[in-house]
Parts: sequence; C-alpha cells; structure tokens
Amino acid sequence: MTLEVRVMSLENREKFKQFIHYLIYLTQNREEVGKTVLYKMMYFSEFDFYELYEEMLTGEVYRKIPMGPAPVHFDEALEELERERKIKCFKNQRR
Repeated sequence: MTLEVRVMSLENREKFKQFIHYLIYLTQNREEVGKTVLYKMMYFSEFDFYELYEEMLTGEVYRKIPMGPAPVHFDEALEELERERKIKCFKNQRR
C-alpha cells in the first residue's frame, strides 16, 4: 500500500478555506454540527457543484473514512484559518 501526497494549488487552497469558513459561519450556532457534519456538507456541496458545472468547486480530494468521505486538507485549512484569527476552534463537551 502506498500513500499518495496531494498538493493543492494556492488558488484552490484559498477557495477551500473560504468554503470551510462559509460553512462554519452558516452553522456557528448549531451545537450538533462538528467535523463529521462539515465533512458531509462539503462533500455533498462539491458533488452537487460538479453535477451542475462539471468542474470541482475547490479541487479538494476526499478520502474514505468509517463515517463517510472526509476532505484530505481539512485540518491544515482549519489551522490556517485559526492562525489568521478568522475562526476559533474548541472541543465540544458532550453531555
């Protein structure tokens, strides 16, 4: 088994970060929205966009995980957005 490293173009990286930022903005007051829900929203948005326009919205690659597809560069983009002080990440304390 080989691990393939994919590098995103700077333009796609910025689009991807804006996309994440927008989804976080839309869901910021919803407690039930965490990473897994964001992954699904992103994947289905990308899929629908591709169906309509036959091109990728952000150019992100998705990997298979047990709870559904997940964007490969999600954590990196989240860290960059936090460093840029556009978002603040925190761990939700489940009841």
